[in-house]
Amino acid sequence: MSKMRKLILIIMIVCLGITAGCGEQAEKSVNNIEDEAKVQKKESTEKSKGTVELKLWSWFSQAGIIKQFEAENKGITVKEELFSFDKCAEEYMKALSSGVGPDFYI
Repeated sequence: MSKMRKLILIIMIVCLGITAGCGEQAEKSVNNIEDEAKVQKKESTEKSKGTVELKLWSWFSQAGIIKQFEAENKGITVKEELFSFDKCAEEYMKALSSGVGPDFYI
């Protein structure tokens, strides 16, 4: 019977060690997430003080809509890039694959 007690005691110690090790990592993860959220909030606050430039790719001009949008939304400018109909889709797919595409595609 004493061998059985020793075995149970060893199993309990191992389980306790595993539980304690995992619990500490979870707490660190929560702290990291909270710290990251604070940094993102600070960055977004800093960005909101300046102007924002959005890229618009299209195969036909959106000049009238852009003027109206910029008048209603101070601090936001829209840079329009025009492409031919065939070239627009091709350039957009290239940009998507490289991760540097426009903010809007019409």
